[in-house]
Amino acid sequence: MDPGCEKTLEELKEYNIDAVKTFREQYINDGFMYNDCLFDSDDRARMNIIGVATLALTQGEKGGMPVDFTWRDAKNVDRPMSGMDITKLGAALFTQVSLCYYVYRAHKANIEAMNKIEDLIAYDCFANWPKIIVE
Repeated sequence: MDPGCEKTLEELKEYNIDAVKTFREQYINDGFMYNDCLFDSDDRARMNIIGVATLALTQGEKGGMPVDFTWRDAKNVDRPMSGMDITKLGAALFTQVSLCYYVYRAHKANIEAMNKIEDLIAYDCFANWPKIIVE
């Protein structure tokens, strides 16, 4: 935010909260790690993972997956997956998304509690987001 712009305290709060929402969506969609592999996490990927993980959970111990079942990672490598693996993939996705919402809520609370324009201008909306490490 340009410190020279003339915005009210409430306008700056709204600006920063909107920025944090944008970061939240970016981090949710940037992928997540499972078994040292990066997997997609855009809307379509999340729906697919949730659907297959739900199927695996409802099919008992073997998870109802064919013996040679694979899931393609973000680098387009097919990864063999059992029903349990798919369930764990879904849990890793859930953890990543939940962490993004946790960080978002913390940022939003911090922003809402501020009562000085200087603090809002200096606030680091990039801090504490989950990092995705890819080799």
